[in-house]
Amino acid sequence: MRIMQRLLISGFFVILLGGVGYADHQRIIVLETMTAPSLQEATDVFLNHLESLQHKHSDELVITRMNAEGDYHNAVKILKKELEKGMPDLIVTVATYATKAAVELLGGTDVPIVFMQVSDPVGSGIVSHIGQPSGTNVTGVVHSVTQRATIDMMLKVLSSYKKERPLRFGVVYSSYPAALGDISRLKRAAKGNPEIQFIYKKIPFRPGKEGEIPMLKDLAQALRSLNGQVDFMWQPVDYLSVLPQSTEIFVEASPVPFAFSRVKSMLKEGALLRVAPDSMMASIAVAEYTNSILNGADPGSLPVMVPGDMEVGLNLNTARKLELVIPSDIMELAKDNFVQ
Repeated sequence: MRIMQRLLISGFFVILLGGVGYADHQRIIVLETMTAPSLQEATDVFLNHLESLQHKHSDELVITRMNAEGDYHNAVKILKKELEKGMPDLIVTVATYATKAAVELLGGTDVPIVFMQVSDPVGSGIVSHIGQPSGTNVTGVVHSVTQRATIDMMLKVLSSYKKERPLRFGVVYSSYPAALGDISRLKRAAKGNPEIQFIYKKIPFRPGKEGEIPMLKDLAQALRSLNGQVDFMWQPVDYLSVLPQSTEIFVEASPVPFAFSRVKSMLKEGALLRVAPDSMMASIAVAEYTNSILNGADPGSLPVMVPGDMEVGLNLNTARKLELVIPSDIMELAKDNFVQ
């Protein structure tokens, strides 16, 4: 993919590959939900792998990369404006709001939609089922690890922790759709388990860049309010968790150690265990789907995929402070992904 120009125009990037017109090119829109390093890295991996797949035809691609800055209505607005230039050959959406906006405007049309970094596409109303073809113009790769497996791994890591069960975990989350879906799955997975108890604190989601600072203040207050009620903190999938400045808030405001997170920066700052989908492999899978569709595959026949690969990390400094003996099978899963 030879990038001839990369322009920032009114909040979105236009990437022109080998030419400037649409008539003789395949046109792709990439719509990101928000600005966060993990999401931009996932998009970059997708684009780089698509380049390797399309190297013989890179002169025929025109890609527009846009960012909704955390606002669903803005996602709809900027996508609608881009569609006024003509219908694209395909849309790739990154995270929940971008995907919901694309489905609102183009669901049921002939324009394929391929999503990534979406943890709960069923609960968000994007597709009806996971692991099978949608039969519509929407497919993608789910960004999720089963909550039951995560809970089992967490309890194994804490098996030598000297405290009467159940262990109590505080969970602060926003009303962002991905967070609501994650909490719903967490509640179902923990139901009836006598070894673990979750205590939940919900704060309102505030859209757009202007909502981030107030939301982080709400986060800090909610974390502190759990003092004396919990043994550990558990960080769910959430818009909050991928904000660059949220790690500092989570660490400073939490009254107890963070036992679990899906975020790399949290592992570095003391979270005991990190379990997350392999974002690189997921982005590669999305590029493979995109390439197949551009070459004639029907998106409705491509299963909504749950990647089998996951990343496991351990903070051994935190484990030592808690006087834990980590089981050997968990150490093997983490491979060399340790903080010590």
